Amino acid sequence: MATTAPSFRTRLGTLYLDLVAADAPPKPAELEKVNQVFHKALGLAPSDASVLKDAADYFAASQQTKEAIPPYIRAPELHPNDSVAQENLATGSILPTPRGAAPPVRGQ
Repeated sequence: MATTAPSFRTRLGTLYLDLVAADAPPKPAELEKVNQVFHKALGLAPSDASVLKDAADYFAASQQTKEAIPPYIRAPELHPNDSVAQENLATGSILPTPRGAAPPVRGQ
């Protein structure tokens, strides 16, 4: 039975990645399968801040910075009081910055 629950998909993607990357970094084909799970979750719930954050965290953790930035930006727009995504952007945890340079501040 297929499910369309976005939060189920993000948990499934995280679990699958944990399984395939348990002993070695995931292969590109395995990473693409996990990417598809997270993209499906984002497509099903483009306005769900928790799904956006989960997907962004996955993409950041798997070194896919370009994929992580849009959901990290969108999540605080939906829930401005939830500062986790803002902190990830502000601390440069996903944005590469030149040595000694401050991370960019949104809105400046």
